[in-house]
Amino acid sequence: MRDLMRLLEAQAGSLAALEDAVPWDPRVPATRTFRDKPYRLYPGMMERPVTSLWTAELVAQAVDPTLERLLGFGVADWVEVCLAHTEHVVERLAPVWPAGGEPEVGDLPQVSADEIRAARDVLTWTPLGAEATEAHRKALEWGTVTLGQLEVDLGMTSTCFGTAIAVSGPAGVRYALPLPYVTEACEAGVTRLAVHAAAQSYRAQQKWLQIARSQLGKLMHSLPDLPPAHVVQGPAGPVMLIHFGERHVLAFAVAAHIGPMCDTQAAEAALCAIAPGATVGTDAGELTLSADAEVLRVVVTASVGATFLGVTEQVGLVTMEDLAWMVKTCERADELWAFFHEQVVTNAEVEMLGWELVNTWQTWRATGQALHRAGLPPTGIMVAPHQVGDEEWELAGEQAPLEWALHRLELPPTTKLKSIASETSGLVSFSAQGRTAGALALLDPADPRCGPVVVEGLQGAVPADLLGFALNMLGTACRVMLQLRVETVDALKACGLNQVVVLHKYAEFDGEPMVLADQEDDLVVLWSPGLQAHEVENPGYIQQRLGVLITEAWSRACDGKQQAVAALAAAWPGADRVLVISAETVLNQARDLERPAPVAEWAVSQANRMLGVHLAGSGQAPGRRDRAESRTLELGIILSWLREQMAEKFVRFSASAVLNRAAVEMEAITFTREAERRQRSNLAQMPPRLNEAGEPEPEADSELAQQSAIFATLIELALVAEQQGEIEPDDIEWAHLLALAGLFVDSTTRSDALLHEMSNEVTDVSDRFEVTLQPQESTAIDMDAFNAARLRHYSARNQRPANEAERGPSFSDVLAQVDPAMHNDLGCSATTLLNACRALSAWPVSDESPTAVVSLTEVEADLVEQLGVDHSEASAALAALTLTRADLTAERVQPWKGRARDHRLLVRPLIQLSDDTVLVLPWNSSTTGRVTGGYLSDGLLPWPTSRLERYPRLRSALDQVRLQRTRVLEDEVDEWLREHGFIVRSRIKAHHAHTIGLPSLPGEIDHIAMHPDSDTMWVIDDKDLAEVFTSAEIARSVHQFSKPKGEFAKLQSKVDAVAAGSSAVAASLRVPPPRVVRGIFVTRRPSPVAYALQSPIAFVTLGELDSWMFQEVPERTQA
Repeated sequence: MRDLMRLLEAQAGSLAALEDAVPWDPRVPATRTFRDKPYRLYPGMMERPVTSLWTAELVAQAVDPTLERLLGFGVADWVEVCLAHTEHVVERLAPVWPAGGEPEVGDLPQVSADEIRAARDVLTWTPLGAEATEAHRKALEWGTVTLGQLEVDLGMTSTCFGTAIAVSGPAGVRYALPLPYVTEACEAGVTRLAVHAAAQSYRAQQKWLQIARSQLGKLMHSLPDLPPAHVVQGPAGPVMLIHFGERHVLAFAVAAHIGPMCDTQAAEAALCAIAPGATVGTDAGELTLSADAEVLRVVVTASVGATFLGVTEQVGLVTMEDLAWMVKTCERADELWAFFHEQVVTNAEVEMLGWELVNTWQTWRATGQALHRAGLPPTGIMVAPHQVGDEEWELAGEQAPLEWALHRLELPPTTKLKSIASETSGLVSFSAQGRTAGALALLDPADPRCGPVVVEGLQGAVPADLLGFALNMLGTACRVMLQLRVETVDALKACGLNQVVVLHKYAEFDGEPMVLADQEDDLVVLWSPGLQAHEVENPGYIQQRLGVLITEAWSRACDGKQQAVAALAAAWPGADRVLVISAETVLNQARDLERPAPVAEWAVSQANRMLGVHLAGSGQAPGRRDRAESRTLELGIILSWLREQMAEKFVRFSASAVLNRAAVEMEAITFTREAERRQRSNLAQMPPRLNEAGEPEPEADSELAQQSAIFATLIELALVAEQQGEIEPDDIEWAHLLALAGLFVDSTTRSDALLHEMSNEVTDVSDRFEVTLQPQESTAIDMDAFNAARLRHYSARNQRPANEAERGPSFSDVLAQVDPAMHNDLGCSATTLLNACRALSAWPVSDESPTAVVSLTEVEADLVEQLGVDHSEASAALAALTLTRADLTAERVQPWKGRARDHRLLVRPLIQLSDDTVLVLPWNSSTTGRVTGGYLSDGLLPWPTSRLERYPRLRSALDQVRLQRTRVLEDEVDEWLREHGFIVRSRIKAHHAHTIGLPSLPGEIDHIAMHPDSDTMWVIDDKDLAEVFTSAEIARSVHQFSKPKGEFAKLQSKVDAVAAGSSAVAASLRVPPPRVVRGIFVTRRPSPVAYALQSPIAFVTLGELDSWMFQEVPERTQA
């Protein structure tokens, strides 16, 4: 035996290398519920232990009535016995398991003395608890063998000792097999018991088929965006149809069997009856499929003990377990269509090498929702195995504390929740089906089973217009308690409470807008319709009121131990504020629009694949292009192809239908962006990117900004479409249309960026004609550094107190200067233009119909009445806000040009449908007003120079506003320098050069400054620069500085003049002669010029002067 062990040890590494899988880490506290009770799991060598438990519970429902009659116990009893023992053993072993990384394949096992001692304590089977039944005892006996009976089961491929979990020993001692064998035996036992039941009872087999079919329906209906679905009852069995519009149908049929063979013929026959043009009977009556419908057919197998699965027809095949993971991880329902379409249609001729389909799904998701995007498809694709189990296992570990807390609070387990979101504070927000939502705080995360836990939820119905407010309010008390963790725990202990439920219930009543309900069990807080307005008028009211109500309720319940509760009540007002409700007045009538899904990634990949086909067919050579070649490819080949593709779409589809659907979704996008903008303002959290309105964008809003650009472009393309079909696109066709529009936006924007050397990407065409973008350094601007600087600047700006707002002419002063000029040139004032946007934003629409088709006459009359202006001025305002087919056709759809375009949706939110009919987009009208107001504050308008040139008085008025802003900036810099100890001379005109000891100056100097403790003299030029967004705008900004006789040259000439007479200048300032004279630009915002790779003079924003200027001061002066 010793020789055998030495031989095994010597070969351990090479033998281990033959294994294609390693066990999941048992130190992860993976927890899942079985029959409504959580258990900590142990993975053993199981592929998907979490899913196996889910399947076992379903199997138990089918076979346990039969097994209980035959054996006296069922699958559920068997699994519970195994789980209870496993959990007991893991709890004993886990404390002595080593920390750190996992061992690699081939590493020799390292077992500590502590682990050996702990293992001795769990050699015997865990005694059954008091709650155990006779069925549990029989199940344990069934899995126990004598020592002589324990042998390797060569007939079992997934378990070593069959269904044996324990060995009976002398004196009634029951020895447990090691956990890896218990885990695999548990699963083997489920199969063996189920097969036994099915062999004895046809009813068990039929029950399993019913459960599988029901489970398919539950899985599909768990998709939040599931399109219309029907169940067809045919002679070969039911088929579930999911309609992605009239012309795209996904059909599922279930083949379920307990035993070694799972026959799919009946399911295939049922699917074959679903054909284009066929009339079928559904649960809702007869249904006739469109004659040009594309039907994807998929067999869903639910097999127990099967060793082979296959189909004979051209249909998809997926197991119920794999489909459950796909449904859980897909972000939108049409991903299922796209995936099965790729399996059954697109890659039907491609040899697929792999095991479970779920691994193909994982690869598909990870590679842009496409197995390939090549114009020349591969001959074969190999898919890596074992991709899901680890992710499932880790997720079950992450959710373990929540699982226990939900169980204690008698809430649905994590597997039945629709969404779960965790915050760094420890708060967990969750939602179930419908609009059930909650927020949960584990006050002792290390002890989720017994530690104190607080949950907040909504009780009863909430009006649609207040639902967003209610959801924002949810979790306020939990967030405060997590800040005051010690005080809250002490208060709960004093009250004898370990878990608390706080329910928010909407009710209509007068008086204080938030009160306690008279209820004995849960703590119910009633809130009235006026609570939101009360919070706006009294910021912090909700947070403080909740503290008062909760501590008062606890104080009454703590039976004379009020001291701890009083301590919590005293600490509550000092907690950081966690809820801020926007004080902005929302005029819009549609206030509960659902956020549209992003452009389907699978559709983008399919469009790229078709592009590859086009490139291969048009004679393009593979290889990486340089910047110029990439732009030539974009403009000459890709963009032309995209225009042709879009034109073909409009030959088939109704441009009017496309425009109207895009407008509705555009409204939903804008609604979502506005809501998130207000939320960002409330929370003072600055994200990493900016939109044209000067608002910083988080990653989520970056996606929304891209969506907005795509939908705006699609609206414009539909408006100018030359040929128009009659068909309304269905959901799949819509996804393809949006993908093409997205590629059009990307391609045009990228080609412009390449022209101006603003893109760090070039195009690569592989030898299989897959088009990808490859990184290459930009030669003009360090865009990453520029965007990072923007992030820092806007984060700092939003965190400033309200009384430290940016200085400059007030908005009323701006309007006072601009209004007369605009009225003279345009026919309406800026005030009228902005008020028109407000009036349009309040146009009577609904959540169901968020846009409105109205006559221009009606809109004009409404503006005359609401704004108190004459018809001429109202007409001029409408003309400035209307996007017309004729104007857009003349200008062309050019999404990359930004405000260099006169006709674009951002500034013209009225879409002219006919001579006297327009489509009103209220939320976009609101955005137009906000964007226009933002530009006006800067002395600008979001209009191209060509348009402004037609309005000389207006342009002059705007120039004056910018001049005033520059003067204010100069004053601010002067003040800052003096406050920080610099000796300063400001606004030195050229003809006043003698005041600083110089004979002449090449131009006015904004500031000359020097700190007494430094040897650097600064020549400072203040620039109140406009924000720039497009590549062309950035390039022009850089050129303005870098061109001959540009701003760099001007400032450098002033620096040279001061340096030449630096001693005289220092004498006039009464400071020591400088060692060096340096120039610097000071701006309000980060400028891209500062990040030009060859920028000769530094830039600094006003907010960063401190860190910049004092880095030049010697360290000794900082002490």
